[in-house]
This record gives sequence, C-alpha cells and structure tokens, in this order.
Amino acid sequence: MKTITDYPVQVVTPTEDHIMWIFTGEWCLIDNYAPCLVKIDLGIGEMIYPTSEHAYAAAKAQNHYTHLAIAEQPDPGAAKGAGRQCLLRKDWESIKFDVMWRVLVAKFQQNADALAVLYRTEDRPIYEGNYWNDAIWGVLEQKDGTWKGRNALGQMLMEIRDFGIPVL
Repeated sequence: MKTITDYPVQVVTPTEDHIMWIFTGEWCLIDNYAPCLVKIDLGIGEMIYPTSEHAYAAAKAQNHYTHLAIAEQPDPGAAKGAGRQCLLRKDWESIKFDVMWRVLVAKFQQNADALAVLYRTEDRPIYEGNYWNDAIWGVLEQKDGTWKGRNALGQMLMEIRDFGIPVL
C-alpha cells in the first residue's frame, strides 16, 4: 500500500530536461484532468469515470450517493471541488495514495494515447507544477526559483513509465 512516506519532500531547480506541466501543452494527456475514460471499482462497484480526477475525487466520499454525485460532475474541476467539500471516508488519509495509484494504473491500461504520451517523456523527471498550493501531489514555486513538494503524482507517473503498468 502506498503512503505519504513513499514520497519525501523534494526541492527542484528545473532544467529543460524536466517535464513540468500545469494542465496544458503536449503533456496534457498525462494530467488527471485529461478526457480519458477510467473504468474501475472504487468500492461501490465498477464504474466508468470521465477523467481520473473524477474517479479520485469520488473515491473520497463517505457514501454511495455522494460518490455518484461527484462522479457525474460536468468537468474535472467541478469534481475536484465537490470532492473537497464532501464528508470524507473514515479511512481516506490512509488509502488516498493507494487510490491514486490504482486510478492511474487503470487510466494508462485503458488509454493507449495517454500511455504513448507518458512513454514519450522517456527518462526525463516529471513534476506536477501548480499554483494552487498542492505540495503533496506536486511542487510549488519558491521565491528563490526552486520548486518544492512531495510530487507524489509525478513520482507515480514516472514509476508507471519506468517499470511498466502493473497488474492489479
């Protein structure tokens, strides 16, 4: 099971070899907002989610009704927002990294175009750069020009790319 201890804090000075993205550009298909259907069972039976963001946000919900309401949001930003406002499952903090891992594996197993983009990153470091203060899943720009955070999403993407898609 994946936990926060698998993702130590990093301080990065980006170079042209680094891949950093913020929802745009040639790397957008590896982002959780990308329009890639994800079929997975996240505790209420197998469902098809419009994006990996929908799947992850819905998995937070304490009950089936809220899970479905989040999964049916019109876009990934709305799903993320709804997931932030719902009552969390009691075990959420202990399973959230494992849930993200399972969602990402399902996404790349089921979406050849997204997997091809991930493989095009070759051996370059991947960082989820962001400006919304998420130093767990990504990295945040610091005043000195470095980026700091756990970059759990980037590390999971590199693990899938470098070691292949595991069978769950």
